[in-house]
Amino acid sequence: MELYARVRRAVVVDKMSEREAAKEFGLARETVRKMLRYAVPPGYRRQQPARRPKLDAWVGTIDQILEDDKARGKKQRHTAKRIFERLRDEHSYTGGYTIVKDYVRLRKLSQREMFVCVWQLQLAHFGSLIWPTPGPNGCGQGLFVLS
Repeated sequence: MELYARVRRAVVVDKMSEREAAKEFGLARETVRKMLRYAVPPGYRRQQPARRPKLDAWVGTIDQILEDDKARGKKQRHTAKRIFERLRDEHSYTGGYTIVKDYVRLRKLSQREMFVCVWQLQLAHFGSLIWPTPGPNGCGQGLFVLS
């Protein structure tokens, strides 16, 4: 990240050419162009979700186990390791533990309840400026619509 800022500063502020910056910092010219194109490094994004050919046949079973766990107490729920062991022992699963662990983590995160303030939803829905009055939990209680 520091290199990113130094390259951008050298080219934009100090008026160094892209070719000169590439030579000075030991980067390819295309890399310097990408650094200038984005203010912050864009990061990596998958084009498609990861394929899990060995796990796909057992996704329904894992989902059912997680669904049944919702009725149980917090300490009685299955861990990813226990789900893996059940798949291996009861259903003759031949895949690895890591892929099961990653899938269980994603499923638990997607099922998690989230708290969203009502004024945020109304702001997104109506598109006008809404000014909340602070409530006891930091979320708005009274809403004033400014036109």
